[in-house]
Amino acid sequence: MTRKRITYLDIAKGMGIIFVVMRHSQMMGDTFYNSVASIIMPLFFVVSGMLMKHINEEKKTLKEITVRKAKSLLIPYLTFSLSYLVINGVTYLQNPEAVTGTQMYKLFIYFISFAGISVMWFMPTMFCSEVFFLAIRKRCSHVMTIVICAAAGIAAILIAPVYDAEFWFGSMPLLAFSFFLAMLTRSVIAAIFLCFGYYVKMLIKEREKISLPELGIGIVMLAVVMYLNVQNETVDLHYMQFNHAWMYFLGANFGSLAVILICKNIPQLKVLIFLGVNSLIIMGTHVDWLILAKVEEWSMLINMHVTRAKVYILWLCIAVLMMIMETILIFLIDQYGYFLLGKKKPENRTWNIFKYIKEKLI
Repeated sequence: MTRKRITYLDIAKGMGIIFVVMRHSQMMGDTFYNSVASIIMPLFFVVSGMLMKHINEEKKTLKEITVRKAKSLLIPYLTFSLSYLVINGVTYLQNPEAVTGTQMYKLFIYFISFAGISVMWFMPTMFCSEVFFLAIRKRCSHVMTIVICAAAGIAAILIAPVYDAEFWFGSMPLLAFSFFLAMLTRSVIAAIFLCFGYYVKMLIKEREKISLPELGIGIVMLAVVMYLNVQNETVDLHYMQFNHAWMYFLGANFGSLAVILICKNIPQLKVLIFLGVNSLIIMGTHVDWLILAKVEEWSMLINMHVTRAKVYILWLCIAVLMMIMETILIFLIDQYGYFLLGKKKPENRTWNIFKYIKEKLI
């Protein structure tokens, strides 16, 4: 039985991946980034928690859950990480000054420790946090699930600074072990967002029509959260940098909820749904397959010939070229590189990219 997708959650992920790409490009200033920094990555975890509740995933056995999560998250982690190592390995052979042997060794340590090269940290963190949360949920009451996730998350936040100690830098094996422990610690923290999304899903009513009160609540909540986030300055889930932790988690959870409420009550644009459905591909390719770097290079060349509104034209070029490049990649991976994501072969494959775009985007 195929379950109907919750399109507004796809839209929320689409918005999230747009912010991720903007952050990694020249399209987001520091103040604006600080205003949404606590929302960008937690949003994906909150959405995941809501989906867990939607499909009652805790009713499956822990083995089924682990195998399913490994296919959907660890296989992409392996394939995208290995591709990044190959790209950097070729660069190292061609130009050792651009990528040194020491850098290659460090990248390998990040890879084998599941700390994740570049943006790839997200995939093992999502895998471990989901398995951790569902293991608790299967065995505990609702109240105990919340208590355990909150207590474990607080403990993890207190432990996080330990991984900055010089002790871990004594040897590469010890450093790799610290990276692995840090990934597990980050996963326990991320489980707070999964837990929040899981129980929020119980409160959100599904309806076909747009709810102006819900939309208004979402807009006001997002404005308040963005203001508080600016006061909390730069935060980062990857590096477990939270500043005032209570402000961070309020912003992360309620900022994510605000985005979801807004996405639930706006026109369901197919382009945002498309980006949300394929957010994992975009996450794994936009930086590490050098897509964004090339797009920025081409956009700069175009911008040299622009005389007015240069900044806005630059942004527009980056956005349009990124959309074109990622759509082509998504098409190829979805239709013929599906194994890279641990997916099954599509039933009706096509080489006609225009037909694919018409169906998915128009």
